[in-house]
Amino acid sequence: MIKSIQGDVGGAVVSMDGVKKQVDDEVAFAMQAGESLQRIVRSVDELHLVIQQVASSTEEMSSVSEGISGDIQAISASSKETAVGAEQIARSSSQLARLAASLKDIVGRFRVK
Repeated sequence: MIKSIQGDVGGAVVSMDGVKKQVDDEVAFAMQAGESLQRIVRSVDELHLVIQQVASSTEEMSSVSEGISGDIQAISASSKETAVGAEQIARSSSQLARLAASLKDIVGRFRVK
């Protein structure tokens, strides 16, 4: 009977050792999972910072693009005004040339004799 109890106790000890090893393995696995989750959280935080930087850069680029667009529109308007001015100068030059020719013709009629 003692041998039977000793055998049962030995079997229980072996079973408890197996359970303890399984618990230790599960604890180690849980710790690894926790470390992995911490790395994931750090990576997400870093990614969040990068996304904020990209968003900020995009806003700056948009602002600069709007400024450039405004400058281009101002240059276009100035170019149109310059073209209109050049056309007016060309018309005035033609008119002045006609007036000069007319004046030359008139002066040519009044020659001193």
